[in-house]
Amino acid sequence: MLKSMRLVNFQGHADTKVEFGSGDTVIIGSTDSGKSSIFRAFEWVRTNRPLGTSFIRKGESTCKVELEIETKSGTVIIERERGPGVNLYTVDGELLEAPGSGVPEKLQELLNMGELNIQTQLDPHFMVLDSPGKAAQTINAVTHLEEADRVIVKLISMGKENNSKISFLEQSLADLEAKRSNPVFGLLADFEATLCTAEDMEVKQKEGADQHYGIASLLDSISVLDFEVGESKSQLGCYDNLDDLAALVPDITSRLLDATKKGDTLAKIIADCVGAEHEIDGINSRVERFVGFDEVVFRVNCDIAGIGGLEKTAGVLVSVLAEIKGVDLLLGNAKKTKENLDGVWAELLGEMEVCPVCETGLDDTHRQIAVRNLK
Repeated sequence: MLKSMRLVNFQGHADTKVEFGSGDTVIIGSTDSGKSSIFRAFEWVRTNRPLGTSFIRKGESTCKVELEIETKSGTVIIERERGPGVNLYTVDGELLEAPGSGVPEKLQELLNMGELNIQTQLDPHFMVLDSPGKAAQTINAVTHLEEADRVIVKLISMGKENNSKISFLEQSLADLEAKRSNPVFGLLADFEATLCTAEDMEVKQKEGADQHYGIASLLDSISVLDFEVGESKSQLGCYDNLDDLAALVPDITSRLLDATKKGDTLAKIIADCVGAEHEIDGINSRVERFVGFDEVVFRVNCDIAGIGGLEKTAGVLVSVLAEIKGVDLLLGNAKKTKENLDGVWAELLGEMEVCPVCETGLDDTHRQIAVRNLK
């Protein structure tokens, strides 16, 4: 509802404010007093017509019209201002989009007024002299009866379609009720239960097939393992079963470690013995050169008797004797070393009562074989 209107520099109004009551408001005055200007100012705000600046009061540069309207959400102030470089609408101080020759959409929504809401001074009486057809058009423009007619026609069509569907469903229901009385339908529950049972059996059969395949694979693996166990038992004939062998593994491992240590010591001793034997062989080869020593001495004596070079021969003999003494000393030391090594060897052989691998008792012959293998 329009509550008030203010005109500033609009045509003949310098600054005029008009208050509107809740009912009809009548504006009276003499000719050319500005009554029509009030209506033109309202239309200028509503339609942005006329364009241009011809309505600005003479001698002024700008004009402004202010409307105060009451809406459901409260009072709203609309302002329209025009002048050189000025052409704007505001709503409660908010500047609206530049209108150009149109009217901002927000302002149209606030005023909510069309041509049917305006009656000018020279317009004929509203709908009084209109033909029935034009009157109907006017009513339709206001009430949108043609839209209501379209909705009614559509609803009637939908109603007929739904009634047809209802009739079809009712007939289908009646047919089903008739078929339901057939004794065969009484077995449907049993058929459903049987079908569920068959589906469960199919699932279980599939699971059983999967399990059978898994068991077959497992049996194949067991067969392979059994074959390998048989091969192992044939190779380990001294054991009745793998459990006994598994129980002996820690003890065998310990014995092998101990035997390895003793074997290392024995191998070192044997290596020393071999070295000593090589030394003895070298000494013996050197001694062999002096096997005919007595004959040499005899010949030397003969030579001494036959030759006057006693001093030269004596020197040779002294040298030979010194070499012989050195060889005897080396031979004695080598024999002592060999005796010591033989003692250690005998001690180690005495400690080897049982084979560290198969736990078979060892006699002197087997000990010699073990030592020979270590060499």
